[in-house]
Amino acid sequence: MGKAKLQKAPSSDAVEALKNEVQLIFAKQAKKDAEVVDAIGRFADVSKEKFEELEAMPDWMLKEKGWTRRELIIAKKSRLPRSKVPFAIQAAHEATLARIRRTEDAQGAGRIGVAIINLPQRAERQDNSRVVVIEATEVKG
Repeated sequence: MGKAKLQKAPSSDAVEALKNEVQLIFAKQAKKDAEVVDAIGRFADVSKEKFEELEAMPDWMLKEKGWTRRELIIAKKSRLPRSKVPFAIQAAHEATLARIRRTEDAQGAGRIGVAIINLPQRAERQDNSRVVVIEATEVKG
């Protein structure tokens, strides 16, 4: 018969330390995701002309206006049609919405059936494009 190897169980202090470290990692990621969503939302209040003016500014001037270059890049990319928005921006947006829903559910708060979503933004119309309106009704039978 072979000898069994015994492993010492980790102490509760080590387990708690690991839990705290993992929670800290998740908290940092949640903060980064929220910053991405904030940059997307802030762009909604900026006109196209003002945005181009911000883009031309050096970093120190942007900082005085309350922007960072990273926020400006995120805001610009969020203007693209959804299929062209980088995955990282979409993922941050979805993760933030999921965290909000999970927090509301944990607190027992009722959820409103309508969510305000900043993505995607409507693509600019091309000269040769046309609008097609389709009406549909659902028949229950």
